[in-house]
Amino acid sequence: MKIRMLLFLLVVSLIPAARALAAPDPNFYIYLCFGQSNMEGGGNIEERERTVDPRFQVMADFDVPGRNWQKGRWYDAIPPLTRRTRGISLVDSFGRTMVANLPKNIRVGVIKVGVSGTKIELWDKDGYREYLATADAWKVALANEYDGNPYAYLVGLAKIAQQSGVIKGILLHQGESNADDKDWPKKVKRVYDNLMTDLDLRPETVPLLAGEVVNADQGGAKAGANEIIDNLPGTLPNSYVVSSAGLPANADRLHFTADGYRQFGKRYAAKMLSLLGYKVDDADGPVKPAVTSAFQTDPPEWTEPFEPFRIAGNLYYVGSRGLANYLITTPKGHILINSDLEANVPLLRESVEKLGFKFSDIKILIISHAHWDHDAGSDTVKKLTGAKYMVMDADVSVVESGGKTDFQYGDDPNTLYKPTKVDRVLHDGDKVRLGGTVLVAHLTPGHTKGCTTWTLKVREAGKTYNAVIIGSPNVNPGYRFFNNASYPQIAEDYEKMFRVLKSLPVDIFLGAHGNYFGLETKYARMKQEGFAVFIDPEGYRKYVTDKEQEFRNELAKQKAALPK
Repeated sequence: MKIRMLLFLLVVSLIPAARALAAPDPNFYIYLCFGQSNMEGGGNIEERERTVDPRFQVMADFDVPGRNWQKGRWYDAIPPLTRRTRGISLVDSFGRTMVANLPKNIRVGVIKVGVSGTKIELWDKDGYREYLATADAWKVALANEYDGNPYAYLVGLAKIAQQSGVIKGILLHQGESNADDKDWPKKVKRVYDNLMTDLDLRPETVPLLAGEVVNADQGGAKAGANEIIDNLPGTLPNSYVVSSAGLPANADRLHFTADGYRQFGKRYAAKMLSLLGYKVDDADGPVKPAVTSAFQTDPPEWTEPFEPFRIAGNLYYVGSRGLANYLITTPKGHILINSDLEANVPLLRESVEKLGFKFSDIKILIISHAHWDHDAGSDTVKKLTGAKYMVMDADVSVVESGGKTDFQYGDDPNTLYKPTKVDRVLHDGDKVRLGGTVLVAHLTPGHTKGCTTWTLKVREAGKTYNAVIIGSPNVNPGYRFFNNASYPQIAEDYEKMFRVLKSLPVDIFLGAHGNYFGLETKYARMKQEGFAVFIDPEGYRKYVTDKEQEFRNELAKQKAALPK
């Protein structure tokens, strides 16, 4: 057995040179899938499932002569996806849903290892021998098919996969055999941490999705395990639980039906798509691009990378092409303005590190306002950095409810996100200080009740400049200025906001979105003209004037439509 494992690892290390030298395709998204029998699967295959989009691939876990499959190579993901399984699992519909909703240039590959009836301890690379020493003989026999060490077997396949693509996530379905084990989340975290180390992965870029076992609403024999599974994100920050509510189960009340697997896989995909910047209205129906009350879809530029750069002094741009983020560096650590979509956190980290700074040195997180495109990633940023989260008082309840108390979007599931605890409640005029830098929080309400415009002084070439980062003066579609029970003073707040914006001294004009201040045009000019392109008080005044006029036009339009 040890010889077989050594030979397998030798094969991994001796991949042909031409293949080893080829750079992995960044558009080939690979997902590691492991667990026990529900991950292994076995649901009946329908005729329509015997064909598949070739963009969905599976790595052969063994040689399968009858299919001409060779272990460690990629094939079209026609079920069954593994040698031992005779039917479908949740992984089948996961992959099909992913490729159906990702851009056509992106492929999806899966590696699946399922070992029926076994505990999470089987996947502990330091403790699996102890577990197998007392396990039932049939479980040991299953583990022996993977050279007695399914974890190492999975890692070996994953290392081959990394030659051709990028590992983007982990799918776990395990828990029935640990149904009463309150330490299960800690044990899962240990397995996850080992995978990150052994595969040289960064946790913030590789989320883990864990599915619930057969739910109580289906008479699940081990449904009590879901209370434990649901606690996983509290132990493993970059993990998410996929609900099994309503998914049909077999008569044994332990395994899902084929239709249950299809629905479950789609739910896994819906969550993974959301982490990639795609949102889903109904995980059990067709997966569609995000639909919100403000936009038909989240604009693609929101998740499109943009070259990070220094604006002036200790003020840097680290956002995407459409969502603006700013890093203020100091000797005592750094301040980050806006966390953006949860899917953008890896982009933020990459931008910060590309500039030569450590993401973990961010000590303070602040936002422009409590909308999902500016604060949905806050919980993840806090967990990765330990930063103190500071939010304007009128937006605190929105942030801490994950968007549910927002006056406009609280009932829209597409705009909700993970609730995040606020560490310091800010008020109009409060100062945020770190390492000699002082930012002033100006309440500019209307767009949200606690919308905040930030000002700070920046030193460049021996001179001091006033930088202003506008929260948002936009009037979103659906905003009502009259008879608005959820925000009665909204029109008055917009009036206040424009008074404040017009009163601020401005040299450097910035905002919560790049299009507020002409990011792309100015960045292109910056290469020849230097930071002075961002000194734009006239552009600031024109922008505020234009936005005020838009507000007044909409106010007049709504007033005219009131009953006489």
